[in-house]
Amino acid sequence: MKLQNLFLPKDIVMAGKELDCYGYCLNKSVEHFLNADFGRAAAYHENIARSLMELQRMKEDKRVDDQARYILSQIEARQHQGGLNNRLRSFL
Repeated sequence: MKLQNLFLPKDIVMAGKELDCYGYCLNKSVEHFLNADFGRAAAYHENIARSLMELQRMKEDKRVDDQARYILSQIEARQHQGGLNNRLRSFL
């Protein structure tokens, strides 16, 4: 999984930390589950869910940013095309 493809540059470090937290909590929850310490396992699962929700939020931020950049590029292309059309008309 390439973090650069999923998250904004400003979120890369935090996303890495959340992924590390997810892995740590997953391992600890399994450990506690296997020892029949279900309460602690559940607490780690709550942290897993929190990390996943934060990762999803950052991923959504990237999607919205990508969409906005795409729309902006379309607007700029239309403006450029309009400028070319105006220059062409001035020659005719």
